Amino acid sequence: MKFSIITFFTFVFLATFFFDDPYTSMVRRILYSCFLYLSIFEIYLFCKWKSKNRNKLKIPSALDYYYYCVYIVICVNLIADFVNPYLNFITLFNYPYALMTIVPVFALEIGYFTNDVSKIFKLFFKISFLFIGVCLLPIKPVLKFYEASICAYVILPLSIYFFYKKKYFSYCVFLITAMVIFSFFSDIRTIFLRVILFLCLVISLSVVKKFTTAKALIIMVVAFVIFQALANMQFYLDLFADELHIKQFNADDTRTFLYTELFDDLNTKQLFFGKGFLGTYFSEYFLLLQKTGETNGDSYIRFTVEVGFLQLILKGGFVFFLLYTLPMIYAAILGIFKGYNNRLIFMLSVFILNEFFLMFFENIPSYTINFFILFFLSGYIIKFVKNMEVKPKQNYTKSVFFDKDKKQLLTNNLDSILSQTP
Repeated sequence: MKFSIITFFTFVFLATFFFDDPYTSMVRRILYSCFLYLSIFEIYLFCKWKSKNRNKLKIPSALDYYYYCVYIVICVNLIADFVNPYLNFITLFNYPYALMTIVPVFALEIGYFTNDVSKIFKLFFKISFLFIGVCLLPIKPVLKFYEASICAYVILPLSIYFFYKKKYFSYCVFLITAMVIFSFFSDIRTIFLRVILFLCLVISLSVVKKFTTAKALIIMVVAFVIFQALANMQFYLDLFADELHIKQFNADDTRTFLYTELFDDLNTKQLFFGKGFLGTYFSEYFLLLQKTGETNGDSYIRFTVEVGFLQLILKGGFVFFLLYTLPMIYAAILGIFKGYNNRLIFMLSVFILNEFFLMFFENIPSYTINFFILFFLSGYIIKFVKNMEVKPKQNYTKSVFFDKDKKQLLTNNLDSILSQTP
């Protein structure tokens, strides 16, 4: 059997699509588990192919060192989980917010060794039709909001690709508009924030894309605005709802208190290394809701945090957060500051930066197609920009050989030599 990137992403999407905790039925949980482990098997096939062709692939040592660090973090977290009195192997090896959180990281090297991404975007194109279909299904909303939100993950990268190809522009505008409308009807505010923040970033950075200092300044300003938004979230939510007069919009601040509760629950060691993949924290807010009967099933001993940054801190501390986000940050910086001459690379890099910023509001790291896309694109961007840096040298470098038998100089372009190198 051979690794297939389309099969891999199809399995990932189907696994994500069928999981909907806490509404997952037994049938859906079985389907989710089947596609989950089929996708992991595809990763095994890829690793087998990589090992077989290791000498030809010229794998950068930095990539190997990165995965060594990933394996170390996995081992440290598993040790913490095995001594956890609430150890549950099904949760540990099956739940998308436990050990499976780390699986998307392996899409990084898949993207690095992918030369043509057109097939992936063709798959995303098909998923976009499913997004429209799910939104239009005449069924109870709570049963379709999750599925539609999963499909919505592909719309921004798909729109970037079509904008680069200069086709289906009207369809992309329709999809993005549908995302915004869906965000208000489903009360999934992150979708709206994702679109607005991306548009602000891509427009502002595109205007000054040839000026390094200006781009750095814009990114720092956005980071400062995000910090201010987190510090004064309730004020901005009320202001937004009042200005637009949107009755369906939920203007409650459901994020700021999470930062306070989590950091109050962690000691110094846990701040750096977390509590393991099965780690939990105590929430005074949800305890109060439970006493008043308003919890809707949420426990005050919480397994997940609704903020991606906090989720990584809980599971593995700042070490895990830095390790997990390093490829995304590196790829975004490379694409924005060095790959800006290629519109596709530049916009995909802005998309990755956008998703990183959203991790401070929501965007919980887990086994979902969203993070597989992020790591895959990060690997693709890193390889593309590295090749851009090498090719100019190849075009102007000459290699001179002295033939002792024929007593003549043979001058060859380095590109022709490299093409013969296994």
